[in-house]
Amino acid sequence: MPDIVAVALQEFAPYPDAFIHNTYHIRRKIDALAQSILRTLHRTCPGHRFSLVSQSAQVGMILFILTRDGSMTEHVKRIANASVGTGPGGMGNKGAIATRLSVRLPSTASSRPTFEICIINAHLSAHLDNIRRRNDDYQAICRRMRTVWEETIFSCDYIFWTGDLNYRLDLSQSDGSLSKKKSKKKSKHSEDLLSHHDQLSAQRKTMNVFRGFHEAPLAFPPTFKFRMGTDQYNISKRVPAWTDRVLW
Repeated sequence: MPDIVAVALQEFAPYPDAFIHNTYHIRRKIDALAQSILRTLHRTCPGHRFSLVSQSAQVGMILFILTRDGSMTEHVKRIANASVGTGPGGMGNKGAIATRLSVRLPSTASSRPTFEICIINAHLSAHLDNIRRRNDDYQAICRRMRTVWEETIFSCDYIFWTGDLNYRLDLSQSDGSLSKKKSKKKSKHSEDLLSHHDQLSAQRKTMNVFRGFHEAPLAFPPTFKFRMGTDQYNISKRVPAWTDRVLW
């Protein structure tokens, strides 16, 4: 049973509405979404209650943090939110929002009773050829979060970084590998074949980004990009890719 649940979304509202997230319409949409998440947790975890302890938004990004009552909610002593825009002119259509939790557990409950958790929801620059721009977004987020919080995110004991990181596969639409991956039906062979072209994996190997982070194996089909209402990839316009990632 989880003690902390983080829900990170990108492009939750269409532009230009998302740029004005403090309007009544957008606030109401965010609040309704938070209540839907709570209802889902309570329905799927009978006998347990969760509290929404943090809710933050920047343009199309939202980050909800929920904690389980009786095991975590009462032990969260401090919550700090921060945001960084890396879009044109520093706009927040790209960048990240982050929540930092300071937790103090009873000394008998853990060998490390006091610790800090940082959860980051990022939306990095799009398009196949923008690898360097995505790397720059990552570096800017790390650097500028330090300015907001007056200490680096890496001073936290635990960091979870998620979102639409937008790293693609270094393949063209005409590549023969893609003809074997027209749907999301599980095929370990085709996933292994495609993962060799994953930009994020390559950038991590050269230590350009996410140095020291871990990621679970890509043992699932690419999450981007499907024809609307189908399980078929739209390879005529986009190369399939693992754009949505979780690292820690």
